[in-house]
Amino acid sequence: MYIKVISSAQNALIKDIQGLHKARDRKKLGLFLVEGIRETGLAIASGYPVRTLLFCPELLPEDQLQATLPGLDWHTTEVVALSRALFNSLAYRKDLPNVLALCQLQPLALDHIFLRPDPLILVVESVEKPGNLGAMLRTADAADLDAVIVCDPQTDPYNPNVLRSSVGCFFTRQVATASTAETIAWLRAQGIQIFATSLASSQGYHTCDYRQGAAIIMGTEATGLSGAWLQAADARIKIPMRGQIDSMNVSNSAAILIYEALRQRGFGEENGETPGL
Repeated sequence: MYIKVISSAQNALIKDIQGLHKARDRKKLGLFLVEGIRETGLAIASGYPVRTLLFCPELLPEDQLQATLPGLDWHTTEVVALSRALFNSLAYRKDLPNVLALCQLQPLALDHIFLRPDPLILVVESVEKPGNLGAMLRTADAADLDAVIVCDPQTDPYNPNVLRSSVGCFFTRQVATASTAETIAWLRAQGIQIFATSLASSQGYHTCDYRQGAAIIMGTEATGLSGAWLQAADARIKIPMRGQIDSMNVSNSAAILIYEALRQRGFGEENGETPGL
């Protein structure tokens, strides 16, 4: 394994990596940055080619490097050693990771999603905060959802803050981006019921049956779902609010709804509970 050493912040590769914090540069270069051994390993396992692997010998000795990522193709991946200061300048996370990986972007297309029988899907429309999207990806992984679809995204799913806050769950779920119209048409074609969240709804989320193919649709905290989703919905649902403020963090709301659907699908069977409504 040949290891290239870079010591200058003016190096072209270093400048490219610094630009990857912007969606425009990620799209231009066809690359995004993954931080950490666990996250990089998950990216490799989900089919993301690693073009360049960067490490700091002070944080991860060279003789231990290969053992950390057994799934990496060491023959085709460029390996670069950086000083601690230079490595630290590239890392987005406050807790310094042990490796940085430049991975190739993959199309996040609806037609790439593989569905199991009676799939359970989370759809988020116009999500703005990367941390919220990352948190919902963690819930999606915990509940083993079939897919997460980001409609009309206001934040790039490849944003470093999404990847960081998802703790690698971006790579463990099928993720797609599409317009609202495209997603509604796709869900209809798959025979998946649409459960749209709406504060104006009179139907509590717990009264619906999510045991068949179901998509839970979440809107923004500020404006909720667009009219297109409300019109297309098979059911409009809400979470009862008992306090003075009718607002709940979107990732928390998504977790409540997802786990109700999971309960109905047999969650708790090991404890002797009866599946269903």
